[in-house]
Amino acid sequence: RIKWSKICRIAALIFALFICVFAYDNYRFCEPEIMRFVRPAGTIVPPAIGQNKCDVLDHGPFTFGSWSEVKLAPGMSISKKFCASGKGKVIWKLFSDADNTLTIREDSGKISTHQLSRGENSITLEVLDLSRTGFDVVYTSGNVFAMRDFQRNYSRSTLNGKDFPAEWVVRCRFELDKEQLKSYTKQHNQTEQISR
Repeated sequence: RIKWSKICRIAALIFALFICVFAYDNYRFCEPEIMRFVRPAGTIVPPAIGQNKCDVLDHGPFTFGSWSEVKLAPGMSISKKFCASGKGKVIWKLFSDADNTLTIREDSGKISTHQLSRGENSITLEVLDLSRTGFDVVYTSGNVFAMRDFQRNYSRSTLNGKDFPAEWVVRCRFELDKEQLKSYTKQHNQTEQISR
């Protein structure tokens, strides 16, 4: 009787170990398809109470994602589509190996220069249409990298006009008008009441 109890415990431990170690790796392999099904519009970060800015992003977190760098070079064209439309801001996450300068041509044709410090940087671009945004690299004084996340694949990111099985690490930010904000606040208050 004691032997069977020990055998059952050991079997349960081995099964739990399998679930914790191997099942998560299998999930990560399927995660892009699962996220495309569960969140077809990407991740929507609602505004904080009292604010009217909403963020939309298609990438996952750095800690559990499969972020990979793409070295930017003159002549490269980067574009991103969002499931949002209208004007707003697009915030690109870039990394630099030293203090560098990056000059880009935005979709509007405007040329802008950005001073980047060593490590993580963000550049914010004002755009008229969030459904398609991007930039062309005109000049870089050193090693500057854009990031892409292979744990997401909505087919909304391109490099030099070609799709790849990942999404750029970029978010769009837009303001909700009074009606949208009122609707969101009402939904939020209802959710708060349900969760209590």
